[in-house]
Amino acid sequence: MRKKIFYSIIFIFLCINLVANAQEEIWFAKGEKAYYKKQYEEAVTSFTEAIKRKPDMVDAYYMRGLSFLFLQDAESAEQDFTSVIKLDSNNSDAYNNRGLARSYQQKMETAIIDFQKAIEIDSNFKQAYLNLGSAYLATESYDSGLTCMNKVISLESNNAEHYFIRGTIYYFLKKYNEAIDDFTESLNLGLKVDKTYYNRANSYYKLGKYLEAIDDFSVMLKMNPYDLEALNNRAYAYQKAGQKDKADEDKLRLAEIYTGIEQLTDINKLKFKKFSLKNDAISIELPQEWCFLQDTTKHGGIMIITRDSITASDKNYIAGVRIAYDTLMNEQYGVSSPEEILDFWEANSDSNKSKFKTYKILSKEPIHIGSYKGILKKVEMEFFEDTFAIILYEIVLAKKDKLVYAYFQSPRLRFDYYKTIFDKSLKTFKIKI
Repeated sequence: MRKKIFYSIIFIFLCINLVANAQEEIWFAKGEKAYYKKQYEEAVTSFTEAIKRKPDMVDAYYMRGLSFLFLQDAESAEQDFTSVIKLDSNNSDAYNNRGLARSYQQKMETAIIDFQKAIEIDSNFKQAYLNLGSAYLATESYDSGLTCMNKVISLESNNAEHYFIRGTIYYFLKKYNEAIDDFTESLNLGLKVDKTYYNRANSYYKLGKYLEAIDDFSVMLKMNPYDLEALNNRAYAYQKAGQKDKADEDKLRLAEIYTGIEQLTDINKLKFKKFSLKNDAISIELPQEWCFLQDTTKHGGIMIITRDSITASDKNYIAGVRIAYDTLMNEQYGVSSPEEILDFWEANSDSNKSKFKTYKILSKEPIHIGSYKGILKKVEMEFFEDTFAIILYEIVLAKKDKLVYAYFQSPRLRFDYYKTIFDKSLKTFKIKI
């Protein structure tokens, strides 16, 4: 009788174990199914249930870690891969994936150690070499990164991504011909994405092959028209290639993208309104949708009416009108008659030309506005190397010891459009001081 009871206990114990094992396997299978359907949150829940039933279930930790990676929860992924390593210290995949989790958290030093350990366990582990090379690239350890990528390519020579990463490393090592070769091979193998063209374009630029650089930047910008770095770099390439108009077009487009104004309003649909300084001292009519800003100075005032929005009178803008006046010119500068004031202005204007990249007077004529007389100059200029050329009406007016000056500014490439606005606006320019 006692023997029968003993056997019954053993039988019951075995049944309980079989049920428990069945439960953890069921949850694991559910997790795998969810994982391969890319239902990562559900997968995490199922793998967690499996781990509750079997805390040393290596595969459940590993698969949950992968799920966490896809959920961009790198910290939890790192913890799970650490659990795998504690249970299976020779698991090269776990070291590789923990390295990825750490790299996503910018723990590059420990990520590199993990990738190295994965390679130590499996000397032909291509993905670990690739990840190690990428980590070396991120930490600017270019020579070590190059060694890794050479090994990766020796193991798998038909992978476009490998050549892209090695080309990037060659670029930072200033080996531009080798970089171009690798980016070209990456393109040939199918990685026809914007960054491949962008990196090859920069390599061509460094070698002074500006036309080739322009071609690649242009291909990239067809893929991504709002990539400001590519647009900026193509502008420089055009400049170096002597294609000034195209360089200006890119610089201007950059400025228009930054300001959020890329389309010109139909000139026939523009409605004008009056803008004026306090007490109507100076007024002018310009498109009603333009932005208005005014400020006072010690002996006068300033107003700016621009197509693009600005927040302070010292900020740059693409197109617009700046009008200012100064009183007590005799007290300030020792000039009292209109002739002296205009000569004073001209002398200062001449001395300031050297501050600009270019400054060219296209025309010059006398102008009268009310009782003020002065000069209207049409000027083409560039402020600096990286700015687009502009054309402006530069107006200076004087009466007694008062000075009024104005700039009607437009990008050179858009001047035909803005000239119509400025010419109409000048007819409404009034001074009452």
